[in-house]
Amino acid sequence: MPGLHRREFVSDVDPLERMALGVVLALVGRPDVLVVDDVDSLRRVEDRRRAWAALTALRRTSAEPLTVVASCTDDPDLPRGADADTVLLDLRDPR
Repeated sequence: MPGLHRREFVSDVDPLERMALGVVLALVGRPDVLVVDDVDSLRRVEDRRRAWAALTALRRTSAEPLTVVASCTDDPDLPRGADADTVLLDLRDPR
């Protein structure tokens, strides 16, 4: 994930850094579940790919068991060939 600097305001950092900060703050209390909503709100394709990769790595490398629930509207940037612990649900309207 990107580096955050102590003297920057949250409003001054790019969206990926803002999401990273939110994840770090959410993990302070050592939750069993981390929920990240709307990953595809990151506009740049590379940022979305980095976010998905970081969330996947976080789940795998967490010292304590951690369930990561992340949502998106469109899924072209989701990592394919997921491992056995990854479940992808398509909740689009079937109409």
